[in-house]
Amino acid sequence: MSKFRVTNPVPAVLRLEGRHEYVNLPIGAVLTTLREVSKPVLGMLHVICEKHEYAVLGADLVRKCDPLRV
Repeated sequence: MSKFRVTNPVPAVLRLEGRHEYVNLPIGAVLTTLREVSKPVLGMLHVICEKHEYAVLGADLVRKCDPLRV
């Protein structure tokens, strides 16, 4: 798993019990990916933020977030 801090709002899809809601993850939010991210990625990634699961574009994760060292 990798951790990132949002530096520009990130569009995301909140996954809620069979339905989806489009949201923006705010500056300062910490995202934890559900798999290791070590290079630029394409497509959607699943992340956890404040106990909720979201889907975000890999390109947005790389461009709009800074990696955190754990």
